[in-house]
Amino acid sequence: MNLDSIVVREHSPWLPNDSASDLDVWQADDVPVLGTFRMADDVVLFVAMMGVDNGSYTYWGYVPLTPTEVSDAANLVCDSMDELWTHVARYFDGRQVIFADATDFELDGMKTEFSSEKGMFKSLIQHLQWATDYYRQRAGAHVAGPTVIGARLSVSSLVHPALEEFERADHAEEQIDSAKRLLASLS
Repeated sequence: MNLDSIVVREHSPWLPNDSASDLDVWQADDVPVLGTFRMADDVVLFVAMMGVDNGSYTYWGYVPLTPTEVSDAANLVCDSMDELWTHVARYFDGRQVIFADATDFELDGMKTEFSSEKGMFKSLIQHLQWATDYYRQRAGAHVAGPTVIGARLSVSSLVHPALEEFERADHAEEQIDSAKRLLASLS
């Protein structure tokens, strides 16, 4: 499966492209936060990694499941949410995965592949560090970018996008600390 085909900008995180179908929600918190969807013959696990409960910026993980994992997941019974999340984290270990960011539950289209050999949350921390740098660079481009001589630009056309990018970077940076605390509590 081509991992780059999983996430498409402006789609919902739980059905992240036009070919995603057969949504199976395992857990919801106003919106689906954990489950699977089908892409042709493949089944992809999605999970809201962070942000669903405290803001408009959310971070999502995706991993294609093998046929054996699909069968195992269909028979999965967990006694607690901790047991479920431990089981879900195993699907991400040692695999190529996609991490994506969304604003107001609409994918922003920024996606990055990480090998999660160090575990799901350590890989998420790497992604958040990358996202922080990415959004700070985009904010700088909004401020420095329009240098066309004679162009008529209002201050708000420069400042508003830059502020949104800085806000996004600050949020990603805050989520790094949250992810580190979560990782420490699981160790």
